Amino acid sequence: MTTTPPGWYDDGHGAQRWWDGTQWTAHVHTPDAAAPPTTGTSAAQAGYPVAPAQAGYPADYSGGGAFIAATEPRRSKLWILWVVLGVVILGIVVLAAILIPIFIGMFSHAVSSATSGATSGGTSTSAPTTSSADQEDAVAAVKMYDQAWATADCDKLFTSTTTAFRDANQLSDCPTFQSISNDFTDTKDNYLLTVDDVESSGATIIVYTTETYDALYDDAGNLLDTPEPYGNYFTYTLVRDGELWAIDTVESVTN
Repeated sequence: MTTTPPGWYDDGHGAQRWWDGTQWTAHVHTPDAAAPPTTGTSAAQAGYPVAPAQAGYPADYSGGGAFIAATEPRRSKLWILWVVLGVVILGIVVLAAILIPIFIGMFSHAVSSATSGATSGGTSTSAPTTSSADQEDAVAAVKMYDQAWATADCDKLFTSTTTAFRDANQLSDCPTFQSISNDFTDTKDNYLLTVDDVESSGATIIVYTTETYDALYDDAGNLLDTPEPYGNYFTYTLVRDGELWAIDTVESVTN
């Protein structure tokens, strides 16, 4: 088959268009010497070069084919990228909606297990907790202990202290306590207990106090002409003793 060489040819629509040897191009040429052929006048009669009507020569330009493909604005394929990106984001959102509650549940369970208290025999047990009412009961026990000393009241002593405390301080029997208590009140005057602070620590409650008094005798047991003021800071540690809070230990710092 004969191939039409590149050149200007009548595109069949009254204009000279460049044929590149294989297809029509976008280049159009109108000779200055003559106007495009009018209706009823062939391109050959008007002096325009016309592609020979034989096999291999370009057919009349139809406004489509390679020319349209070469001149039409190309459609952007960016939408494909957005579709893919949207699918990926949707997948991430769905996955997060499934996994985040699971991770939160696992974390909450771990924290709960870590703070649930001591472990005994492989079984986790919660540490006892104290309330403000417990703290009030503990303060009441400390004040009762102070009254026991001021009045030599054995019942108040036994109610406000544990057996271990009384044994450790040689206050196990009432007559002994009453004797010590009377000596205590005979040598001191204006005894005053002030609660400074209360805090809970696991199964215990700690009460901090300041206790002041006027000493009537000196360290040698001699009566003073003028009472000498003294002050002590006490730390009472209380534990559950049945249904009540009771003093288990006492520490003091003389001021």
